[in-house]
Amino acid sequence: MNVSLVLLVIALGLVILAGAVLVGTPSGRDLLTGHTTAIRWKDGYTDTRGARLRILNGALAGMEVPIRDRIILGRDPAGAHVVFPETDMSVSRRHCEIVYNSTAMAFELRDLGSRNGTFIARDNDPPRRLAPDVAERVAPGAKVLVGSTTNSLVLEVD
Repeated sequence: MNVSLVLLVIALGLVILAGAVLVGTPSGRDLLTGHTTAIRWKDGYTDTRGARLRILNGALAGMEVPIRDRIILGRDPAGAHVVFPETDMSVSRRHCEIVYNSTAMAFELRDLGSRNGTFIARDNDPPRRLAPDVAERVAPGAKVLVGSTTNSLVLEVD
């Protein structure tokens, strides 16, 4: 048997196997259909003492993201660190920013001029919309709504 024919058959088998993995796994199907989510860290981030956001509801439910200084949420992969699906039109391309101040052990939340707003939900009170481009200090445990009640998250510190 010809060596080049054997190599061609092996290469074809590997391509078919890779395609089966893409189609046969949820993350592979998401990649093929463009429904991926991303977390992108920029240079210059420093470690913190366990500050994170935990997404409770919505397309990213179950995701926990460490906050190393500041993080931007939105639909734009080029401008956000936590990227919501492009189909979630309640979230703006650059929706809101969360900064963790390790000295004060508190978060600063800023709406980046989003169309549908960023809200703080406390206990039984109705959610309160943040003013655009105004940082507001919030304590750990605060529940945040991003664009709608569907996308909720909580800010936590270890």
